[in-house]
Amino acid sequence: MGMAKEHFVLVHGEGHGAWCWFKLRWLLEGSGYRVTCIDLAGGGVDPTDPNTVRSFKQYDKPLMDLISTLPEGEKVCALFFLFARKLVLNGRVTSWHNL
Repeated sequence: MGMAKEHFVLVHGEGHGAWCWFKLRWLLEGSGYRVTCIDLAGGGVDPTDPNTVRSFKQYDKPLMDLISTLPEGEKVCALFFLFARKLVLNGRVTSWHNL
């Protein structure tokens, strides 16, 4: 059995959804990597009305929920698209031990 490959978490930008990563997701999974694509609040298939999202805390809740469920010691490589980078710059991604 080979070494486990990295886990990539792909985060869409403003006005998009997890669907925007479909090509990269299939390429990474085809190479044996574990890939998770999430929809932030109001994006993609998330049922939240985007007009009601008023804060970064509300917008990035799906990402925070995902990070909080990672097993102890699991590391992921997070790839942010455009606007999602502001989550990191505004200090919302606080679980750096997992990234």
